[in-house]
Amino acid sequence: MGLHIGTKQARVGVNDTSASGSGSGHINLNMSGVELLAGLLAGHRKNRLQSTSHTRTPLSSPPNKSHIEGYVNFLGITNKHDTLNILLEYGFTSHKVLKLSGLLQSDVRELGLTLGVVMVLFDNVA
Repeated sequence: MGLHIGTKQARVGVNDTSASGSGSGHINLNMSGVELLAGLLAGHRKNRLQSTSHTRTPLSSPPNKSHIEGYVNFLGITNKHDTLNILLEYGFTSHKVLKLSGLLQSDVRELGLTLGVVMVLFDNVA
């Protein structure tokens, strides 16, 4: 798309000849139209860059601390005191242990945790 700026008008080349009534393949814009177009394009680019950065980051993430207490607090488990006691009693000091491929949800469930708590613990491990 070529932009030819004169003193008071700009000609923007387009590939589609049906874009203008004369079939010339050009749209005539005055300077305020060019400024409007430039502003829209700049805003579109800015929004695209911002939306790209938002899609790459999760809505929320576990705490940077790897200890299990921070993870349980992050999850908002209602009975966190009992949940923490059970996890710590069986050696779960880090939420990262829940990512291990050999650890099954059924094994953790047998420790005395509810199914809902076990599912939340496993589903939110990053």
